[in-house]
Amino acid sequence: MDKDIGITPLLNPDEGYSSKKKHNTIETYCTLWMILSMITFVLFGIVLTCCMFLSTRLEGFTTKIIDNYEEILPSQYLIDQNASVIPKNQQSRGSCWIFSTIGYLESSYRAYGVQHNLLNSTEYVQFSEQAYGKLIFEYCQKHKEIPICNYGGMGINQTSDGSVEFIYYLGDYAKNIILPSSVCNYYPERGEGEFHCNDKELPKIMATNPINFRIKNIKTMYSINEIKQTMYEYKSPISYGLATVQKAYYFECNEQNPQYKEKVCTECEFPCYAAASGEYIRDDSNAKTCCSRVGMAAYSNDGIFDLHGEVMGSGGHAMIIVGWNDEFRVDRENTQYIEIEKNNNNRNEFGNKEYNSVKGGFIIKNSWGNAGHSMAYWMQNISEANEAIICPLTQSIKNWGPVDIKCLKEKKLYKECGFGRIRHVGIEKKTLIGGTKLQCRITNNETNDILKMSLLGFEPCSHRDANEYIYSFIGIQNNNEEDETISLNLKNDIPKLSDTQRIFYIAKIKLNEDNNTINSVEEIKTNITTLNMLEKVFKPMMDEDIQNSIHCGYYFQPYSTIRFLVSDYKAWGYESYAFSYMDIEWDKKSYLKGNEDNIDYQWIKNSTVNYEYPQFDGPFGNLLNSN
Repeated sequence: MDKDIGITPLLNPDEGYSSKKKHNTIETYCTLWMILSMITFVLFGIVLTCCMFLSTRLEGFTTKIIDNYEEILPSQYLIDQNASVIPKNQQSRGSCWIFSTIGYLESSYRAYGVQHNLLNSTEYVQFSEQAYGKLIFEYCQKHKEIPICNYGGMGINQTSDGSVEFIYYLGDYAKNIILPSSVCNYYPERGEGEFHCNDKELPKIMATNPINFRIKNIKTMYSINEIKQTMYEYKSPISYGLATVQKAYYFECNEQNPQYKEKVCTECEFPCYAAASGEYIRDDSNAKTCCSRVGMAAYSNDGIFDLHGEVMGSGGHAMIIVGWNDEFRVDRENTQYIEIEKNNNNRNEFGNKEYNSVKGGFIIKNSWGNAGHSMAYWMQNISEANEAIICPLTQSIKNWGPVDIKCLKEKKLYKECGFGRIRHVGIEKKTLIGGTKLQCRITNNETNDILKMSLLGFEPCSHRDANEYIYSFIGIQNNNEEDETISLNLKNDIPKLSDTQRIFYIAKIKLNEDNNTINSVEEIKTNITTLNMLEKVFKPMMDEDIQNSIHCGYYFQPYSTIRFLVSDYKAWGYESYAFSYMDIEWDKKSYLKGNEDNIDYQWIKNSTVNYEYPQFDGPFGNLLNSN
């Protein structure tokens, strides 16, 4: 019999291996789980850190996108033809805000109508400025509790000095006072006529007026980038209200100054100031010299609103922005005409003084009739030759050709003494040869004429016999042999230390009855003046004053001028500028194609006009379409 000696029997070899393998597998799983957990934790930490970092940068990231939004906007932009309407003329009334309001509504009405097949693409309906001014005035007389009814002219019983935004604050009543233009004629002068519009028939006309709309929203802007973004997003013009200011010019108190003996000079109210340098002008003893100050409009007859140097307040104005051009350059003070000593500083190769030109600005529809350029001109989409056909701008000094005084004194024909200049202007392409014949802008009030012409720098134009003569600027032709170029400048002198004023040379001419041969000629000089002032002294003779077409009436304002006024200038305690977009929804029955029974569309029919952009058959060609 065997004894138990305490030894445990050996396990089956296979059973021992299986148990060990199972134990190792569990250890492996545990290790992998720990590794994966650590990796997950690390990844979670990385993600959390990134999110925290991005959250701190999100605001800056968003701001960067907004700031760079301008980069994706086109450098040139113009509202669609279907939103374009013809510029009108407010004449001598302060009704620019009414014209701006009506122009905005006409544009919106046309765009909506074409988009919804309620208007043909070449037509639109004109609304009545006269009716709007009369009716909003009458409404405000009964509703003084509304803030706008105590603002500007509304508070002093006038239709002048309002705001485009008024119509938004009228609410539902606004649709009642927008009528077709054929309802009544516009009264062009201030006074009692402002408050009348087909008075007997007007209540009936209003009761059957089909025009109906709703202003869903208004957005008012104060920065250039936001204006552009809004225009581009909504494909809409922008209303534009501003405080107008004048350029300030200083004239030394000497015997040539008509105010020499007046208080402004005797008490030295204005030390002479150089606008370009920003410094006061001193005499040989280093004392400040005395000047009188003259304010001139900030726009030229070439259609440019521009400001630099010192300004003077002068009222307000409202217009419509229809586009922009970042590439258009404005040369200030017409510097291409300034001829001075070549050995001085700040001169170009032709001896002309160079100012910093400004680049880029808004294209603006004005309410001063067809004065100004076409939209295509400011967009640089049209040649100078084409522009001269539709917008000759014969009132602009930039288009006044100078004469060769030596040629005139040799008693040659006037047309032969204009440096070979030929211009084809107007729809009929009238040919203008040689220099421009000018006459004085005199009136029947001799006392006022003497003061006006003396202040503007050309006292001879105040004489009663002034227009027995014609006047032309004298030019000097410079030939540059090195690059074989020819430049033509106006002959002028530069007063000591002057930056913008000049003394210009004028030919005073008496022609024979044939209006071409020379009877007598005299070379005379202006007093110290500017080209902007001389535009107010002279005008072209009637045979050279060719009218602009309906495609004209647009102005250009550099961004730099807007920035200056927005940031540095206020009017009556308010911002000097406000830009607004209104989202307007039109009722289909407002259109002839959406007509309903018992509504009178006769006024709509009579107020419908055709208008489309001018088209040419080439840069020197003919106008293919004309309204």
